[in-house]
Amino acid sequence: MTERKLTQEQIEDLFAFCEEQDVKYYDVQIELVDHLASAIEQKWLEKPALSYSKALWLVFDQFGLSGFRKIRRAKEKELRRKYFRIQWIHIAEFFRLPKIILTIFLSLIFFTILRATTNNLILGLIFIGLLWPAYLIYKFYIYPKKYRLEVADGMFFLMVEHQKTLHRSFAQLAYLPINAFTFFSLSGKHFDYSTIGNNPIFEFVMSFLIVFFLIILIVVLFYIPQRIKADFTREFPQFVKS
Repeated sequence: MTERKLTQEQIEDLFAFCEEQDVKYYDVQIELVDHLASAIEQKWLEKPALSYSKALWLVFDQFGLSGFRKIRRAKEKELRRKYFRIQWIHIAEFFRLPKIILTIFLSLIFFTILRATTNNLILGLIFIGLLWPAYLIYKFYIYPKKYRLEVADGMFFLMVEHQKTLHRSFAQLAYLPINAFTFFSLSGKHFDYSTIGNNPIFEFVMSFLIVFFLIILIVVLFYIPQRIKADFTREFPQFVKS
């Protein structure tokens, strides 16, 4: 006997069913539709004469409303883990040779500047004069034009929401040491290293951290959105606004 398989029309009905059950994100719907489809086809193996509608409600009754919600939350959690893992893979791909050498080289340059200057106020003003205007240009011109992912109206994707959340979180994290350096510089108080003997190792570590987080900022603002947009376009080309 030939095994019964869901038709395309029935699969589309499962997507509509998931929407009715308040499953907002389309990529989560895909996971749940696959789960429901497997359960329905298993029912057909047990009782081949069952109608599609009857099989669907038998499967749903097995889960119950609360059980279906638990499955939805579990699928969302799995996808969030998957997207988080993918973003860390992208970051790890970026920090390969020669970028590691470049990071150390830039750290040495910043370390030399830090050792040479006696007025950290100037460094703070340079940071503000370069960093924040550049970020505003990125936020209001470069990102909307090149990196923002525009999806079809009425469609929601956990991948997109997750990317936005991590984008903000990583950007805030990357700004922490930069903002701390700028704050102390502009407060009118020079960095006092006397308590640690003006230790050049400490100064180099601080230089490395500032340069490292600046590069992390570049990765988060430019590299990751580009990769996520490419991943999304490859997986869901029909939902990308041209």
